[in-house]
Amino acid sequence: MDFRKKYINASESELIYVIENTDIFIPEVIEVAKDIFSMRIIDDEEIERIAIDVNTKIVRDKMAKLNPLQDDISIHSSFFLDKEIMKQLYIFELELLMEQKDAFRFDVWKYAISGI
Repeated sequence: MDFRKKYINASESELIYVIENTDIFIPEVIEVAKDIFSMRIIDDEEIERIAIDVNTKIVRDKMAKLNPLQDDISIHSSFFLDKEIMKQLYIFELELLMEQKDAFRFDVWKYAISGI
């Protein structure tokens, strides 16, 4: 398949999504996306804004699949954002998840009763 043809007209957001999702896309697709993206003229602030939006979506998707009693949270690496920004994205989304779904609260009595 000619990945260049497929992604040549992709938006910056779509290209960043491909580049940031190393678990989903094969290396050849990621390299084509990087190459196409490097030909675009985009200022650094816009790249960071788009990268934050894309990575926020990635983090939210990971959090939606998280089983808080069994899963570890691992921060994925970003081609565009430094480790501290990525860490803050995870902290923010984890706090949001805890507020919205009360994801980490469990009923002690259920466990106490089932142990009897």
